Amino acid sequence: MRISLLSLISFTIALASYVHAHPDHSSSLNEARSYADALSARDILDALSTRDLIDELSGRLERRAFVCSVCRNTFPSASALQEHVRREHAH
Repeated sequence: MRISLLSLISFTIALASYVHAHPDHSSSLNEARSYADALSARDILDALSTRDLIDELSGRLERRAFVCSVCRNTFPSASALQEHVRREHAH
């Protein structure tokens, strides 16, 4: 079966026109989904007051603090706790 050059060219042009007329919408769907996610995250953050955020961060910092097993003082880092133990509790 032989295909004429004119038929091949017209088929190629028709196919290119079809592809150009029907773009891929998956990227716009992903953009819409990420925009909706951003809006929902913003709504969640808007529902929180500044005091709620500060309280949550303070609680997290307290849970992360390093506590001396002897005197129960808290320190912001492991090195500060080690220095305290070396100075105050080493005999």
